Amino acid sequence: EGNKQWTLFKANERIDASLNAYEQKPVAWDAGAYDVGTGYESVFDLYETNPTKPASSMKKPGGSKGKRRNGKEKSHQREAHYEQEKEKSSSMEHILTNMVQPFLEADEYIYTCDQEEGDMIIIPPSFWHQTYYKTPCVSVASQYMNMKNMPIVYEHILVHCGLTDAQQLNKLVNEAAEIAQNGSVDSYRSALESIQFVFRNAMKVRHGGASDEPSDAVFASLRFPLLN
Repeated sequence: EGNKQWTLFKANERIDASLNAYEQKPVAWDAGAYDVGTGYESVFDLYETNPTKPASSMKKPGGSKGKRRNGKEKSHQREAHYEQEKEKSSSMEHILTNMVQPFLEADEYIYTCDQEEGDMIIIPPSFWHQTYYKTPCVSVASQYMNMKNMPIVYEHILVHCGLTDAQQLNKLVNEAAEIAQNGSVDSYRSALESIQFVFRNAMKVRHGGASDEPSDAVFASLRFPLLN
């Protein structure tokens, strides 16, 4: 329920540098212990109000609960809301115009949309995004991987863990995809086997060793349904 505004645009190295991007380790499933991937955040806020304007300049609605506010108090409230929205718009315009737009490719754009109750937003891989809640909201968010974005996910894991050889990277990603595609009878198990294959190789890259022992030692506490 509720209403919020989304702003999205595709990331690249120049935009990341312009936004002073920094890593934000995910802790959803392994509390960050295995460090097989990362997200990114920016110090900039598209919807930030003018930090030089004192908070006291914002007017509070007058009257106590159950009492009607007079016209003057309502006017102050509307003016304060207008000023706040104008400052947010100014902040967004400055960031997008000067720090994002110059570094987008010719066929790339900045997207904005409003999400209403019942709407679903799908964020493409490697897209910067931020939301502004126009009203109190209750929302559910999740991540997904399918055969289409699987190579992007696997490549991120392997590169993040230190694999720099492009030929080896391509080989491992293709092998992992083949494992998943061979699951016509039991696609769930094949998908898990594919993920496990990538994680084991990622641990080998990070921890070294000619045998599976270093990666197996780190990997031992991970539990996959049906595979253990």
